Amino acid sequence: MAEETVHFIVLSGPDRGRDITLPSNEVRIGRSSNNDVVIHDPVMSRFHCRVYFKPGDGLWATDLGSSNQTLINNKPLQEQKVSIGDTLTMGDTTLKLVSDSPPSSSKKHDHSSLFSEPVLPQLVQPKLNLRSLFTGRIFYALVIALVLLVVVIYIFTTHDNTQQSGAGSTTSQGVQSVVPERVATQMFGLRYEKVSASPDNIMRYEMNLREGALSIQIDDIKNTRHVPSNQDKLVDDHLLSDLLKSIIDVGFFELNDEYLGVAKDVWDVWDLSVTAGTKTHRVKVVNRIAPSAFTAVCELLEEFGQNELGLSAIALAPEQLIEMAREACDLGKDLYEKREVKHENLFNAIQALEKAEWYIETVEPKPDFYADIVSLLSRAQDELNEVCEHQNFLANRAIKLGNWHEAAQELRIILAKIPNRSHQRYKDTEKRLIDVERRIR
Repeated sequence: MAEETVHFIVLSGPDRGRDITLPSNEVRIGRSSNNDVVIHDPVMSRFHCRVYFKPGDGLWATDLGSSNQTLINNKPLQEQKVSIGDTLTMGDTTLKLVSDSPPSSSKKHDHSSLFSEPVLPQLVQPKLNLRSLFTGRIFYALVIALVLLVVVIYIFTTHDNTQQSGAGSTTSQGVQSVVPERVATQMFGLRYEKVSASPDNIMRYEMNLREGALSIQIDDIKNTRHVPSNQDKLVDDHLLSDLLKSIIDVGFFELNDEYLGVAKDVWDVWDLSVTAGTKTHRVKVVNRIAPSAFTAVCELLEEFGQNELGLSAIALAPEQLIEMAREACDLGKDLYEKREVKHENLFNAIQALEKAEWYIETVEPKPDFYADIVSLLSRAQDELNEVCEHQNFLANRAIKLGNWHEAAQELRIILAKIPNRSHQRYKDTEKRLIDVERRIR
């Protein structure tokens, strides 16, 4: 296997000394885990810069509306070709280009492979010395193995014939028996792929569930949206059990293997494979209306993925997402300006700004107010942290002086500043307040 080409080296920043290899012909760079290249720089924007290869014209880069811009050779970058030796500065990180050769393979953006069947590698048959096989102990071992193989084949053939002779309704019952009250991760897995292609666009959605870890990848060429499948979120066992039972109850395991149709100028494919215990069933629908049971399972899986990974907004048009982000941003600004009016306004401002940032996480290019969101969000988070640390200082001082009433009052202010009982700081403060109030009595 050939060594991968190193395209950038990190000259400065938290990842200094790191070699960066571009995994495809077009990648995004930033601090968010949803980027193709992730750099652990807190000053960098979540989605900071995009680099891509133009056919026959080398490597190019463009800024993604970052709050502190991308610099090329210490000058603001809009969209420009990057030559060997040039530097890109993002936040506290500086990258130097050492190779502008395109990657040898591009898995993430090679859409020509979306419709092809997987190619299995050719097995190399070893040369056998027939004379040695039929001499001594090897010969007898082969005879015994052959007898055992015949017995196993006979048993499985008899078992399959017995199952096929039963009523068709027993299929669901047989699968249901492998579903325990709490599903073990190795007993349940699935792969779901949906491709919709036309002369105007290619939209691809892929969900994978392996050993209890869920990931989703989305590619939308027309709207320039790309969500890489690097989430690998562990799902609770009881949720897996409920999901599998729902799939079985709908009747997925009773569907045929293929439903094929014919359509002009479009390519719509749904491909779903589900493993439950020792049984795996795969259904493929091409260019036709899918059976109602199959459609119900697909909708169930997409909703499950959206809820687990927070990707529900991906189904909306970019214009809608931008408008929703603008409204959330305006609300965040208004609450921040009124942060002294009510204790909870600063926290609620952060919630609104985080929502605004989330709405346009997959939208490219970023709208003009994206930089305002990132900047104000960072400032509000720092301010809330400083306020809570100051209140903690006052509470600690009161505790040392034995002034329990004052300590309780300072701790209650923290709870008022963070009106969310599930927040870790709220939980920690509430425990301290309970202890302080016990001493007052």
